[in-house]
Amino acid sequence: MKNFLVVLGAILVLGQGLWAAEKKEGKITISYLEGGVEVLKKQEKDWKKAKLYVELSAGDRIRTLLSAKCDLKLSDGSIINIKENSIMDITQLLEEGAKTNSSFKLWMGEIKARVQRLKTKDSSMSFHTPTAVMGLRGTTVWLTVDWRGRTRCGFTEGNGYIYTDKDGEKAVNKGEEAEVSLEGDIEVKRTEQITVPNLIGMQLSEAKTAVTTARLVIGQTRAEESTKPQDEVLSQDPKPGISLPKYGEVNVVVAIPIPPIVVPDLIGMTRASAEAKIAEERLAVGSIFEDYDEIIPINTVMKQNPQAGIEVKEGASIDLLISKGPYPKSIVPNLLGKTISEAETLLTNAKLNLGQVLEIKRDMVAEGRIVDQEPNAGTRVKQGSFVKVWKAVPVPEQRVRVPNLIGMDIEKAKAKIKAEGLKLGNITKKASDERGGTVWKQDPTAGTEVILETAVDLTVTKPGKPVIHYQFSTAEKFVTEIPSLNLHITPNNPNWAPLSLNIAGRLIKLSAPPYYTTYKPAGVSIGNNVIRVSAKFEEGEEVTEEITMPCYDPISPTIVSVSKVRKGVMRLTVRDKESGIKNVRVAGRLVAPISGTQEKRAGLDLYIEAVYEIEIPSNFSSPTIKIEVTDNAGNKKEKNVDEAPYTIPPPNY
Repeated sequence: MKNFLVVLGAILVLGQGLWAAEKKEGKITISYLEGGVEVLKKQEKDWKKAKLYVELSAGDRIRTLLSAKCDLKLSDGSIINIKENSIMDITQLLEEGAKTNSSFKLWMGEIKARVQRLKTKDSSMSFHTPTAVMGLRGTTVWLTVDWRGRTRCGFTEGNGYIYTDKDGEKAVNKGEEAEVSLEGDIEVKRTEQITVPNLIGMQLSEAKTAVTTARLVIGQTRAEESTKPQDEVLSQDPKPGISLPKYGEVNVVVAIPIPPIVVPDLIGMTRASAEAKIAEERLAVGSIFEDYDEIIPINTVMKQNPQAGIEVKEGASIDLLISKGPYPKSIVPNLLGKTISEAETLLTNAKLNLGQVLEIKRDMVAEGRIVDQEPNAGTRVKQGSFVKVWKAVPVPEQRVRVPNLIGMDIEKAKAKIKAEGLKLGNITKKASDERGGTVWKQDPTAGTEVILETAVDLTVTKPGKPVIHYQFSTAEKFVTEIPSLNLHITPNNPNWAPLSLNIAGRLIKLSAPPYYTTYKPAGVSIGNNVIRVSAKFEEGEEVTEEITMPCYDPISPTIVSVSKVRKGVMRLTVRDKESGIKNVRVAGRLVAPISGTQEKRAGLDLYIEAVYEIEIPSNFSSPTIKIEVTDNAGNKKEKNVDEAPYTIPPPNY
């Protein structure tokens, strides 16, 4: 039975022009794949697995297995969506200028086509089934063929016509569907109206399932940045509750994550610049704190939270600490001879505070009067600072016993001396393994009875000399690669930290023991090099060590000349620039020089040279002789020479 369908009116035949456009095969591409999809190429016998973006031609057949589907894209942008368990032939793909003619045959299964408007009146697109044929022009249509061969189709966009030999041509409008029996009877009826489900808040995969279950399809899917989970449906068109024809399209907008924002570095900016930068980066200014600083200029950002480089969400708050500039200064007033009440008044007027009030024994000063203060009068200090004072108390006796200060921190020892009515004498520092800054010796000794205001001399410990231990990463005397220098400084007294190191001009501070570090020398010259290392504990003496590196020789030895002295005897001259010749092998045999190695000079370069004479065995059958020269650093030079007389010209030194 011959089938033919015309959609949107009869296809007009254009008049033949003066020039005929070239006919060529059109293109159709697999633009989407899901599940098992197979292709049977024209004139081939075996089905092959379909591949994405592969072009198909007229005469090819495509099928989808259970739970599989695919999209075919024509050159004009039209899309044919093939559902599961479907078989379809590509019967024609022709292009002639703007004119296009394409046809397909659906043997079984279901398709949906979204066709672009045809560019010329004599262009056509048709779909054949076992019982009918339909053609369309710029519309959206669905078509099914069941296992018995019965055809059903409908238009969700645009209008069309269906034709069979028995019933002829019948119009099918938007929202209608047609069913064709095996005998060719056509029945056109209103397509079932489906209520659009609410997809908002669903994941895209859930929305597709809900739409498919409702016998609709997902149309365009557009992404939009949102704080919602990725692929969550944000909006839909049509809205929930609207009626659509069966297999109508529902367009959705889904969420994609808002990219995180990297917090900018605001340190050192003015407050205004920092706030502008925060706004520019779509962030928010958080809490503003202020504090004084002796170095950072006023109204400059000193700290920020979060720190620069941290990833945050859009709109996150950035807290700033802004400099108020240097602390306001006050001059400490003279409090000596004043009462505590008078001192408080003077300090308040100077915008200072009274700190600790300590007692000190004095016999020539009125009780309660201030006899000492810290800081001293006239000192410039930050406003709000505390001033410590000592007030006189009666002296019950004229003589006191010297307290035991051994092992005491120097500052505590000073306070103890003052509290006992004594005064600080000379302080001498002594290198020791004991804790730094502690009293090692006192004079007078503890328990000695002395008069008030007697001076007490102290000897205080300080760090001793450090000892530098070192080891290179290799024990070889000659090296081809620069070794690392491993340093260990003793003693490991935790009270002496920190330790300062100067390694070849590079300054390193180790804050706490054990004092280990590794140094990789740079800018090393060929030959022997010396690394200067200095170490010093805080307040201790500096120790310097000059460490000689293994000889650095990355240069291979040189074969200067090879010549035949007489029959069966070869003379070989070799040179090396730094580490010297270790061994020479000729034809696999170790040979000795006829003269000892000699130092020679070519220009400014000094090198080591040795001469060898080698007897070649009469039964030697190889056409070439292999020469291997190795220097003490492990560099190797190899050369093959003809067994016949041969001479290598000497290199240009």
